[in-house]
Amino acid sequence: MDYLIIPPVREVRGTISAPPSKSATNRALILAALSPRSIELVGPLDSDDTRVLARCLAAMGASIEATTDGMKVHGPLAGLSDREVTLDAGDSGTAARFLIALCAVTPGRFLLTGSARLRERPMGPLVTALTEIGAHIEFQGETGFLPIEISGQELIRDRVNVDASSSSQFISALLLAATALPGGLAVEATGPVASTPYVQTTIETLRAFGHTVETGAELRVRPAQEWKERYQVPGDYSSAVPMLAASGVAGGEVCDRTNRASSR
Repeated sequence: MDYLIIPPVREVRGTISAPPSKSATNRALILAALSPRSIELVGPLDSDDTRVLARCLAAMGASIEATTDGMKVHGPLAGLSDREVTLDAGDSGTAARFLIALCAVTPGRFLLTGSARLRERPMGPLVTALTEIGAHIEFQGETGFLPIEISGQELIRDRVNVDASSSSQFISALLLAATALPGGLAVEATGPVASTPYVQTTIETLRAFGHTVETGAELRVRPAQEWKERYQVPGDYSSAVPMLAASGVAGGEVCDRTNRASSR
């Protein structure tokens, strides 16, 4: 039998680069597409989810241009004047949920669909929340699931309640779409929130783009008065945990290139 002998590790030492955060990239794409001026996203993640979202945003009118360091993105967003725009979110639940809220506040008519697997994932609580504040959304198949037809229009209220017990993406979708509303939007969860750290990621991204987010029983977003020109996508530091843990166990030192995480 052939085998490989690996001697005991005495230490782990070096510098690593955490891959870009998919969560931050998706949120940044939405916010940049809502910007009236070009914003460069530096170091975005290139993945199936981010490509799907970028493609859908381009179909809604966003300008997306590759740069040496990433991409430049800006709006305005709008549908076509003479026909409905079909948006295919593929397998991406994040893209689908973010797009539901975005389409609801974007002029035009949109048909949002996705893969067979995505059409099994729940969208009902987000649609309920949006329709209660004036959004015009109709299910084209089974209630609560894609495909969904959305007619973007002005909302009638600046406060919304949402059941986010099945997905924090419902809250994030509303917070991101709030930046398209002149007066912003206040969002309150009606019960427990699933995966709350992702809501914090949304808040951090909003603030990085210059928007104001007030926290408390409700989250209120007030749109930025001045837009940023560049946004550096942060790394996904959870991906660096194995190497950091190895240095903690075996000794040595590991740090990432931005010095945001290290272990000795």
